[in-house]
Amino acid sequence: SSLSLVVSDVGPTVGAQCLTPPGSSSDRRYTGLVVGIVLACLLPWLLGGLALYICVTRKASLYRLVQRKEAEMARKRSKVPGTPGVALQNGRGLLSMSDVMVTWVVTDVAASTQLWEWKPDVMDRAIDRHNTVLRRLIDEFGGHEIRNEGDSFTLS
Repeated sequence: SSLSLVVSDVGPTVGAQCLTPPGSSSDRRYTGLVVGIVLACLLPWLLGGLALYICVTRKASLYRLVQRKEAEMARKRSKVPGTPGVALQNGRGLLSMSDVMVTWVVTDVAASTQLWEWKPDVMDRAIDRHNTVLRRLIDEFGGHEIRNEGDSFTLS
């Protein structure tokens, strides 16, 4: 590459200047530097915007999935044993076995006899808590208590 040295003692350019011809490697180096600085400033903003876009779209799709699952669970909960789908549709339609969904649950506290012998007062409080929690869940999910005997429940 060739350099030009311009020396002037008059006018606005008093002094010496080192000039490079247009298109020289020095110009390309400064162009690369400017592009690098611009990218370094813009890249975090672009990545942040992309991350925000991804979060918003994910949240929206998760929200739609949750809404769909909640509607499905509400539909299932509304079909408690003995409540046919025809009754839920103001008397329209036909009654079929698929209109009624029943789930049976049988619980039993493992090794309860040994626990009663070990600490009867603690076990008494634990069974009371167990029964309270199960009955709250039965109410929350539209279940029915069929039988309760000691530490065992039969539910639907």
